[in-house]
Amino acid sequence: MPSAVPTYADAEIISDEALLRRYAERRDPAAFAELAHRRAGLVFGVCLRITADRHDAEELTQDCLLQLARKAATISACAEAL
Repeated sequence: MPSAVPTYADAEIISDEALLRRYAERRDPAAFAELAHRRAGLVFGVCLRITADRHDAEELTQDCLLQLARKAATISACAEAL
């Protein structure tokens, strides 16, 4: 079954910062999906090391990605200031 959210064919050349900015400015679900796909494993690994519990790590990963989506505009603005 095909995904309802389109993916970026040239995702390798779009930086994480550009994806976050695109999501923050346009609420582009494909941009956020690509960013989450790239970083979910890393976030899950950190959460698993912290909690030592797979279920808790999964929930924390979801929470982290949700917070990223909610605060994308603020984070994107901070990244541009650097």
